[in-house]
Order: sequence, then structure tokens, then C-alpha cells
Amino acid sequence: MINSNEDHSICARCGGHCCRTRPGIEGPERFLGSPDPAAALAQFLGSGNWVLEQHLGVPYQPGETAPDPERIIRYPRPATVLEHGKPGLAPLPDTADCVFLAADGCYLPFNDRPRLCRELVPDICLECESPWGRREAALAWLNYQEIIEQALKQLTNKRTGNHPMSSPLILVISRSETRVQVYREALESIGASCLATSDLKNAPVLAASTPMNGIAIDMPVRIKASSNDKALVEDMLLALPSVYLNVSPATDTIKILTATGTKGTFRTFEQFVAACANFQARVVRPKNRVELNLNALLYHDAASGVAPEQTVTLNVSPEGCFLFSTHPDIEVNQQIVIDFVGLTDRTPIMASVRWLQTWGKDNLIPGIGVMFVRLSKAQRIELQALLKALEPG
Repeated sequence: MINSNEDHSICARCGGHCCRTRPGIEGPERFLGSPDPAAALAQFLGSGNWVLEQHLGVPYQPGETAPDPERIIRYPRPATVLEHGKPGLAPLPDTADCVFLAADGCYLPFNDRPRLCRELVPDICLECESPWGRREAALAWLNYQEIIEQALKQLTNKRTGNHPMSSPLILVISRSETRVQVYREALESIGASCLATSDLKNAPVLAASTPMNGIAIDMPVRIKASSNDKALVEDMLLALPSVYLNVSPATDTIKILTATGTKGTFRTFEQFVAACANFQARVVRPKNRVELNLNALLYHDAASGVAPEQTVTLNVSPEGCFLFSTHPDIEVNQQIVIDFVGLTDRTPIMASVRWLQTWGKDNLIPGIGVMFVRLSKAQRIELQALLKALEPG
């Protein structure tokens, strides 16, 4: 185990430059200790939070390795926010924030971070280095490429149905122990597992650490939740099959009152569970959204010369925001430009559309959820100050 060598004073000065430009690399030792290393690696890769980086050529070590410039060595590293949740495991060429980067640094506990990150040595001149980098990773993974191949086969078999899916894990949020028991028994009767919590505030923490197949929220929790509490689970509802549930007092019958999210619409409880069983379990990174209204100019295609859409944010996080929009031609993964007119630094902000709510659908506010791709340091500091001022207590 590597002892923590973090220096928060140095990291705060640079704003996590390494986390925004070069996501860490994980070593094989994390998986080799498992009874089935390939299965452990497959679970990592299946979460949507990791990609497989490629190293071209075998690093030469006299007496140990022979030069082989054509050999491709693959190893896992955290995805960037642009790579997060996209189909496949191939990395993208563009730099962006690591998926594990939160407003106050990496949200992973130190010993759960990739090996490269744990070995990074903070430098007072902000020229931090790690003695374990791409070259060392390639050498470490050189003799374990078969494990990577086996992990990829397991993922492929799971997605194509060649192997039976494991029991889907569904997060249930309810303040009533009696209602939780009704939901738990119903889930277990049709082959699903239940992870329960009584507070919406706990949901992002659980979802960030445990791969899940779906989320079910008891209607009384939704009705009594504050706007900020609802914003905490917004990204989970969009990333996973999700429903709002209620229980009939007379019969203990489970009813779906509202089906939400982009992962399917369900008319019955059984349909929801079936969709969860066919959905690849994944962790969901918390976004720490806060209700904040910022006037903005939204450029759907900055190169076209078309006038921007005048709009406003409904909520904001350090990583992105939700913008009101009724524009009919915006698509998921589209690259847009945002100009927050109230910020001191008006540099255009590059962003990527992660989800959208179409006008006229489900009686919800139309707009787009975006993830910031490129912020200036001044913009990031000002946004964080605005968000901090709205924190409760």
C-alpha cells in the first residue's frame, strides 16, 4: 500500500491540472488479487468510468525485454468526462477532466485511486511527476494482456446475452421501513437485489461507489424533497433505468406513478426490473448540482454565424449545468459554446450535450444537460465561489 503524499495546498494552487489533462493509470495488481482477475477487470471496464489506453511498442529493458515497436500493450485508465459512458472502451484524443474529479479534488479515497495518481509527487513549482507512468504501466501489463482479452470477452458475452446476467442491483430510496420491505420482497421474488437508503443525500455516495442497474424512488420521498435534494439524484435518474413508485395501502400492490429518464419507459414494475436486468451495471459520478440561475448566450454552432439563443441555467455544478432551451435540433453529444454574461471572464466555454429534455414531453422543463469541456481557471474559481455561497449551513 502506498502512503498518501497529497499536499492540498499545492493541488489547490494549480486546480488539479494533472486531473484535467492526463487521467491516471491503474496497475494489474489491483485485479491479480481477485479469484477471477478477468472478471474483476470486466466489472471495472463495464462501469463506464474506464477506458483502455494503448501503448505502442515494448519498452526496452536490457536483459529483460526485447524491443518490439509493433506490439500494442493495453492498460486501463479512468475515462475523461468526454469518454464517460460512450460506447466502447477506446480512448478519445481530446483532453478533458477525469471522471473522478470533483470540485474539491478526487472523490475517490486515496487507496482506491489509480496507481499513477497514488504515486504522483506534488511539486511546489507545480511540475508534479510520478515515478510510475506510461512506460512502467506498459511493462507492468505486458505479461497480463490475456487478462484484458478475457475481460473484454466477458463484457461482450454479457452484452450479447451469451451468458446469463447476474442479479440486477436496484437502489431503493424510501423513508418507510415497511414500504422498503414491500419493494425488497417484490424485487427478490423476480430475481433482483435491493440496496435501500432512507435519504436522497445518500444516493449519490452509494451510486458513485457501487455499480447499479437501476434506481427506484418512493413517491413520498420525491414529494417531500427540496429542489436541491432532487438535483442530487438528477444525473442518476438519467444514467440508469429509473422509476417513481408507490404502494397501495389496502393491497400492498406496487404502482408506477411516473417513469422518468432516458433509459426506457415502463408501465409495470416487472417491465422496469426486466430493463434493469438487461442494463449493464454502472457507477454514476456525483455532480453536486445547485439551483443557480445564470444568464447565458448559447451557441449551437459557433462557426455558423447564427445568433445565439438567449437562455438561463436552472442548476449548475462544477462540472456542468442545465440550460433552458426549446431549440429543436440539439442532439446528445453535440458540442456547443456557452457565454455566461455575468461572469468576469467572458471567454467562450466549450461544453458537450449529455442529455436533453424535449419541449412538450412529460410536462417537464425543456432544455439540455451539458458537461463543461473547457473552462478557464478564472471561470472555474468564480463558479465555485457562486456555488459555495449557496451551500446550506
